[in-house]
Amino acid sequence: WLAGLDPTRPALVISHGITSGVLRGLLVGGEDWHGVKVASRAKQGTIFQFRDGVETMLHEGNGDTISRAA
Repeated sequence: WLAGLDPTRPALVISHGITSGVLRGLLVGGEDWHGVKVASRAKQGTIFQFRDGVETMLHEGNGDTISRAA
């Protein structure tokens, strides 16, 4: 579905935990984790904007940081 998005139109994508880290890793890169690029961990409730390949934190949540499964 990510490849099918129209880059000229805004999209609101809501995700949680490791899925969010993988999605962010696909969009802007990240640390290799079992062969997948995963972005740095973010507190639950954090909101990011992605524009022209750049990630910007719009709001830092105050929830727990989700740990990755081994």
